[in-house]
Amino acid sequence: MFVTHHAASRAAQRLGVRTSDHLIVATRAIWNAALELMIERGSVEAWLAVPPQGWRVPIKADATVVLKRHHKRTALVAATVMGGER
Repeated sequence: MFVTHHAASRAAQRLGVRTSDHLIVATRAIWNAALELMIERGSVEAWLAVPPQGWRVPIKADATVVLKRHHKRTALVAATVMGGER
C-alpha cells in the first residue's frame, strides 16, 4: 500500500496532523484500515477490484480514507482522507 502526499496533506488539513508523530499515527491508522479491507475482501483479486470512486474505509469515528488501485503495481493507494464523510 502507498500513501500519497495528497492523503498526508489532507490528513493535516482535515484531521489536525501536525507533527511527525501525528503523521506516523495517521499512516498506521490508514494501513490498519486497508488491512481490514483486505481481510474482509479475502483475496487479492477481490481487494484490487476497486470501484471507480475507490473504497471508502473508516479510519476513525470521524474520518475516512479513499483507497484506489495503483496504476502499475499490485497494490492499493491511499488517495485522500476525508473528515466525517463516508
